[in-house]
Amino acid sequence: MYEENNRFSWTGLFIKIIIVVIFILFTIWLLSLSTKNATKGMSNSLDVLTDNIFKENIDRMKDVGKSYFTTERLPEKVGEVKTLTLQSMYDKNLILEVKDKNGKACSAKNSYVSVEKLETEYQMKVYLECGDESNFVKVIMGCYNYCNTDICEKKEQSVTPASGIEYQYSKTSGGSWTPWGNWTEWSKTSVTKTNYRDVETKTVKESYSYDKNVTDSKYTGEATCPKIDGYNFVSSANGLCHYTKTVTITDEPKCAATYNGYTLTSQNGSTCNYSKTTTTKTNPLTCADTYKDYLLTSQNGFTCNYSKTTYDTTNPKSCSKTYNGYDLTSQNGFTCNYSKTVSNKECYQVPAGVKTVTPCSGCGVQVIPVYDTKCETKYSTATTTTTVGCPTGYSKKNNTCVADKSTTSTTTTTVGCPTGYTKSNNTCVKETTTTTTTTLACATGFEKRGNVCARDNVYKITQDAICSEGERMSEGKCYKDTTHTETVTGTKNVTYYRYRLREYTGGTTTYKWSTSNNDKSLINAGYRLTGKTRNIGGK
Repeated sequence: MYEENNRFSWTGLFIKIIIVVIFILFTIWLLSLSTKNATKGMSNSLDVLTDNIFKENIDRMKDVGKSYFTTERLPEKVGEVKTLTLQSMYDKNLILEVKDKNGKACSAKNSYVSVEKLETEYQMKVYLECGDESNFVKVIMGCYNYCNTDICEKKEQSVTPASGIEYQYSKTSGGSWTPWGNWTEWSKTSVTKTNYRDVETKTVKESYSYDKNVTDSKYTGEATCPKIDGYNFVSSANGLCHYTKTVTITDEPKCAATYNGYTLTSQNGSTCNYSKTTTTKTNPLTCADTYKDYLLTSQNGFTCNYSKTTYDTTNPKSCSKTYNGYDLTSQNGFTCNYSKTVSNKECYQVPAGVKTVTPCSGCGVQVIPVYDTKCETKYSTATTTTTVGCPTGYSKKNNTCVADKSTTSTTTTTVGCPTGYTKSNNTCVKETTTTTTTTLACATGFEKRGNVCARDNVYKITQDAICSEGERMSEGKCYKDTTHTETVTGTKNVTYYRYRLREYTGGTTTYKWSTSNNDKSLINAGYRLTGKTRNIGGK
């Protein structure tokens, strides 16, 4: 008896191995599918984030330019350009370090904000260069009636003739041009040629360098075939390993259902056991009224059917990751707790003398104090809370969510037969039995081995060869990839600009008013906006 209970089953072990392998391959497939979708979503999110970072840096530099170019710092002659580089902003503590999408500092030397004096207004250009990415924006600025500072960005306005604003235009005729002034220093700041400004350009080849990641692949040897319990290794080629094993299949011939008025009761190898019984029938036992807090609904033979009504519960909805600019810190039931770091920039001015300036045409001469601005940034943590509700179909009760509709669940159990009876189909029977036996031959292809019929089957499997951890396999060979950094150098064409200015003097200036700030008839006649406006009609 001891030897029979401890006999090892190779067939059972093989079936278990196959089930484990299928489960592992299915899990790997699910993980790869999930990773692919997550990577695609992340890529889309990173593209949007990169664009936002560059735009925010441009806006930061433009805000600094608006604050810095006060009346005394503006260019005075038409066509003149004044420039504030990003490096100068750092030196004057006007802005924190500007970084690109990869966290690397943008070019402090090449990035700048420039202001050019037009006839009656100013043009501000903001240029940003971060690695191989560069772009710029241009805005028109001037001394308008809606400005809160010396100059501000121009707004497009639409008015009606009945009430609104008129814009002043001017045209000077009968004058003459002064000689050209001296050339400015060469600069990368882009400028265009106008009546007031002569421009020269030159293209220079300049050196550049950047780091590039290079992957080296080293051959480490042939891929190896792992051992598989119960299988014999046969051969390997192109990264595939071939195995075989021999399995003995047993077969018991199928006995006939009846034999000489007897009914089949069991089969032992080729031996068929039959019996013949005299049967007395009765009903199964009666089901209990309750079973594990379920109530009896019906009985179908040996099967007892029960049911109960319950209300499902669930947790409140999950809090959103952010709320009104705050980040989620914790959730306590229906309450969402948020916090954020708040920065407060405190600036103050230090007197630095006075200066006599002319802000814009028609504004008169002003004596204004000159100040140096110093700023400090302080940080603090702000908190807030909000609440969430229950998912659709649930209502809040106490500290949980309870389903609005009840759920009916069912279960079953079985009963047996009265003492002395046994189950047969859907009834209980008491039998008096007589027995007999007969013997069968083995099926074609099988041979008699002891009490069973048997034959040998040969199984073949193919499996991928493997490489060491950290290596990759290609066509049965193993490689180890390493990455190093190489410096790429070269030259590129860079355009430099310089300009000289002249003025138009003398002549007679004629002024006209229009309800449009883009009056084509006046513009075509040689008139230009002066920057002055006046209210007409209305209040």
